Amino acid sequence: MTVLLMCLSVTKVSGFIPKVVRDEITTISHTAITDANKEALSYAILFGTIGLFSTIWLPNGTNADFEKNLVDKKKGLRKPSLQ
Repeated sequence: MTVLLMCLSVTKVSGFIPKVVRDEITTISHTAITDANKEALSYAILFGTIGLFSTIWLPNGTNADFEKNLVDKKKGLRKPSLQ
């Protein structure tokens, strides 16, 4: 019965149930939405922090250029001159 009432909008069933029950459904609904938003925000902060700290291990520009030159030399490619 509770699941059925939670699936229906409070405005759709407002004529069929007492005001006390309707208010309780509204309170439960608001609490559930707030809890879900808090959990989603926690996950966003967690993964954002992990992403931020994982950038420490990314190579900086000079290391990336150096590694690209090594790969080009191994393949026998030449870098075009800028003169």
